[in-house]
Amino acid sequence: MATISAAAVKTEMTKLEDELVNIVGKFPTYMRPPYFSSNNVSLSVLGQLGYHVINADIDTNDWKHNTNTTFPEAAKEFGQGLAAGGSIVLMHDVHKNTVENIVPRIIDAVLESGKKAVTVGECLGDPEVNWYRSSRS
Repeated sequence: MATISAAAVKTEMTKLEDELVNIVGKFPTYMRPPYFSSNNVSLSVLGQLGYHVINADIDTNDWKHNTNTTFPEAAKEFGQGLAAGGSIVLMHDVHKNTVENIVPRIIDAVLESGKKAVTVGECLGDPEVNWYRSSRS
């Protein structure tokens, strides 16, 4: 988002909102910029649109470990991030190995650590009323 204009940020986000509203019936309030790429212009537009811009502090690199032989590396990277105090995970649900193989291992690791998986909003201590919007900002 750091490389596109304010108008392009708004266009991209409103198109995404339209699709998400069609699927879940609500407008999101949390957003992670692609590649964590943002600047003052994009952050300003996202704020005007009602978004909380978030980052992740655990990167599984699931996109890189997306084979039947390498996916355990993604689970290992999650475990290392969790042990280091991380709490928000970056993963990609478009990868079959992430959904079928990595997520179950991550759930086990979270349970074994005595922690629990929660929404981003809950992780950040944001009241549930702020997790979605009923209309476009």
